[in-house]
Amino acid sequence: MVMNAAGNLLFVSNEVSSSVAVYSVNSGTGALSLVAGTPVSLPPNPVALAVTPSGKFLYVVNSNLGSVFAFSVASSGALQPVAGSPFASGAGAFALAIDPNDKFVYVANSTADTVSILSIASNGALIQVSGSPFATGTGPVSVALSTTGQFLYIANQSSNNISEYSIDSTTGFATEIIGSPLTAGTAPSLLVTDPDGTFIYVASQTSKTITPYTILSGTAATTTSGAGGLTTTAQSVTIDSAAGGIAVGK
Repeated sequence: MVMNAAGNLLFVSNEVSSSVAVYSVNSGTGALSLVAGTPVSLPPNPVALAVTPSGKFLYVVNSNLGSVFAFSVASSGALQPVAGSPFASGAGAFALAIDPNDKFVYVANSTADTVSILSIASNGALIQVSGSPFATGTGPVSVALSTTGQFLYIANQSSNNISEYSIDSTTGFATEIIGSPLTAGTAPSLLVTDPDGTFIYVASQTSKTITPYTILSGTAATTTSGAGGLTTTAQSVTIDSAAGGIAVGK
């Protein structure tokens, strides 16, 4: 599930029934009402979705097709397919994140061991940027961006590490940070960014831990870990197997 920034629409990916539903949210009670015209049917295995910070577009990744489905979002929450959708990503497209400026979509392709960078056109269409997709760790299954959009993090479930990148704000291209990849718990499967931009939380499925890491600022960078690199807080906690998570502001 994902909610738009205004907090009045909730989007739900239904993997088994192969559809996307949209609900309007009652601001007083939190009650949900299904938006007319949804659920919208999709090919099998729509596994993740994200809405742009502006709320104008919704993107859904389909692992079977290695593609991203794009929809424009009306003020009512009604969905309209974007011309040219779906857009190719990579084999096993599994997770995605959108930069805070509505400019780029980053997709983890778990089977291909790559990350795709797609620029967002004014009509919501997606265009592969030069050099995309690029290789990352083995089995990438989660994507997170820093709140500024300067840094990108990929959880590589099969290689038990986190790839760390700095982002070119003009091209969207990712350059690996000094010290990347960072060793994580066994089978890291979920990344969540602190809204204050200070921490990244990593849930590791097999070791059953959540570990917070500090995002290094430029002044805290070292010769072994560049700006945007992660350093452990040594505050790991043990959990049952995590399937999802979200960070909330203070």
